[in-house]
Amino acid sequence: MVISVPNQDYIDSVVQAIHQQSLNHERLRKLLFAVIDQFCAGLPVVTKPGRKVTYPDNAILKIDMLMHLSLFSAP
Repeated sequence: MVISVPNQDYIDSVVQAIHQQSLNHERLRKLLFAVIDQFCAGLPVVTKPGRKVTYPDNAILKIDMLMHLSLFSAP
């Protein structure tokens, strides 16, 4: 399987596009939550013996994303 990693120029252009569209924190959060949910829906279901999963992958990713967004929105 080939995994492509976006380069810094691409990330910078996405950030610029977000700034140009004047996305507020709430709209950006909703957009990123939808992207995370769509991404996690495509992941294979892993079943193995042992402890039951406490939090699904998309919940962990959303918490991490909110942490990073909070760092950027701090004065």
